[in-house]
Amino acid sequence: MAYSHHALTIGLAAGLMFAPDTLVLFGNGLGGVGFLLILALPVSFLIHRCTIQSFRELQETSGDPLAGFRRLLGNRAASIAILAGRLPFAVCASAGLVVTAGFVFNEVFIYWFPNFTFAYLLLATVLLINLFRPQAVPYIQVISIALAGLGFVILAVAGLLQPAVTPSVSGSMSNIDYRYLAAAVIVLVGFDMGLYSGSEPRPIASQTARALALALVAGGAVLALWGLGAMAAVPSAKLESSTIPHMIVARKALGQPGRLIMGAAAIFGVFAAVNAMLFSIGATAAKLTESFESLSSVIIRVAALLFTAGASASLMLLGFAGEPVLETWIRGGMVLWLIYYMSINVAAYRIGAAPLQEIDGDRRKSSRSLLKGFAVFGSALGAAGLMLLEPEPKQMALFLVAATVAVSVLVFGVGYYATRFDHRMSKDHSRSATP
Repeated sequence: MAYSHHALTIGLAAGLMFAPDTLVLFGNGLGGVGFLLILALPVSFLIHRCTIQSFRELQETSGDPLAGFRRLLGNRAASIAILAGRLPFAVCASAGLVVTAGFVFNEVFIYWFPNFTFAYLLLATVLLINLFRPQAVPYIQVISIALAGLGFVILAVAGLLQPAVTPSVSGSMSNIDYRYLAAAVIVLVGFDMGLYSGSEPRPIASQTARALALALVAGGAVLALWGLGAMAAVPSAKLESSTIPHMIVARKALGQPGRLIMGAAAIFGVFAAVNAMLFSIGATAAKLTESFESLSSVIIRVAALLFTAGASASLMLLGFAGEPVLETWIRGGMVLWLIYYMSINVAAYRIGAAPLQEIDGDRRKSSRSLLKGFAVFGSALGAAGLMLLEPEPKQMALFLVAATVAVSVLVFGVGYYATRFDHRMSKDHSRSATP
């Protein structure tokens, strides 16, 4: 039983690591900085491992990490930070990813099948499973992640067996665009979705923390192996400039069979990413509203799922899918997610949870401060790299403000009406209890 729980945790934690957009970012980064990007992955692991520890420390104060975060910031401010960190990205990325899967299905498998029809069907399938079979979601997640990862490994090995075509990065070190190193931090984002392998956030015991860390190791190892295969098979310039480096690598590695393998792996990766995002958003919304007596956690979870999937479908209906502006919004959502990680580390440092009992002397206190600072600095570098690489910085800035304001309005609106209903219910109970 414990083994299955750890597998579910790993599957959800790795939800974004095998998505096609992750491979595009990683492939472009390989073209920009070459082997340095792979060398940066262990540093990225340490950054995110420190954040996992911060989640654990917040949990020690109130029983789960979200409650600990709310204890420090207050219910509404913490809810805004938590939802702004994931909801905007989930809405925009889900729309972009399912459309990507639709194009892959249309171009690789069945040419006559409309790509947007496939995109809507895929999004609807994920939504229906989350609505009516939520207990099956994590198990389906594990299968999807495993199949996507297997496809990447096969193509990576095939790429490594190809004759080397070019050095990873040509020229002197001064010609390297170090902004691409931010990709090492970004490609491992999303591990906190592994907290939702049940119907609500799971306590982060040492075994669960190890499962989250294992997801980071597994995701990083697969990406590193795929990166080595990509650099062996495809010239650096093509990796950096291509919008589909993963498909180019697949064709170079195995020809048409490689395209079929990558096509299937990409679709499974999209399913896993969208599934993990919807599942975790629903569980998060239910947890954040549990203090309101008038709100049913089941209804809130369903409403959150319908809102997220509906907003993604609306973006497709309005013609944003495939447009550069949606890609900017997705990158903006990732910046907000990294800011959320930074706030988790700052909160854990401020609140001083369970490890404080074990601290004896200034040396331990200093090392703890350094670890929190390292995690904040690393996440900040990832966010800064995204913003520096952004071709439309003004559009991204507008999105960051608009998304935060929209989430704030949503949180205050739900909180206002829920509080009113709670007061009304309290008065009704008082009247009925009065003789």
